[in-house]
Amino acid sequence: MPGVAGRSGRRPKPTAQKALAGNPGKRKLNKDEPDFALVTNVDPPAWLCEHATRVWQLMVPELLRAKVLALTDLHNVEAFCTAYDKWRMAEESVQKFGIVVESAQGSPMKNPALTAANESMR
Repeated sequence: MPGVAGRSGRRPKPTAQKALAGNPGKRKLNKDEPDFALVTNVDPPAWLCEHATRVWQLMVPELLRAKVLALTDLHNVEAFCTAYDKWRMAEESVQKFGIVVESAQGSPMKNPALTAANESMR
């Protein structure tokens, strides 16, 4: 059961998203919602790898344009970009060596990169 214990159903949409959508429910908007500092410009961290940096450069400008990227979200963006990088590395390994590889004993086995790719996607 997703969500917080004692609360069922869908999580409430942030007030800013409701306002951007034109307040489709026509209910009173919450004026006391916490206001986290929005990020206006941020470069990718230096430690990100090639694919992760590329995803950062594609995704972050879109989030900034939509004004939905807060300072408290940056670690999630970093984690997403890093997971994407690991997934790409695993997929490149599968492309290079195939789905089935030879084990240490010489018998065919599933490429371990498939498991790494699956775990990165989750």
